[in-house]
Amino acid sequence: MRLKEEHIDYLLHLIDTWSIEQGTLSTPKLLNRLKSKYGDAPSDRAIRNFPRITNRIQERKLELKTGISPSAKKPSSLSHAAKRIEELESKIRRLERENNALLHRFVLWQKNATDRGMSEAELNRALPVSQETINSRGR
Repeated sequence: MRLKEEHIDYLLHLIDTWSIEQGTLSTPKLLNRLKSKYGDAPSDRAIRNFPRITNRIQERKLELKTGISPSAKKPSSLSHAAKRIEELESKIRRLERENNALLHRFVLWQKNATDRGMSEAELNRALPVSQETINSRGR
């Protein structure tokens, strides 16, 4: 199975919302969940080619182990709210890390382009519109 962005987003959501009550977070468990939702899943080895997923698994395992975002026992409604807050905080941390990595990459590309004599106007030039794009807009 070839992972699409939809599958990656689903896996990241599973990781972000993983709780201690679900047992130990592992790639096989995640792939089983993916398979039950989409009917197929890539191999464990194929997942290792996606640093967004592998890095997030390691980070979430550490969060669960160290209790960075603990959800103490609370009455039911507060417990649900605390779980949701924990999920959102986990997702925010992941998105901030991904955003920082993309910003770093952008600065690197900008520097390399400038070193090769590209102007800001050249960097900001719009992409050409393909016939396929024109046809899809008309539908």
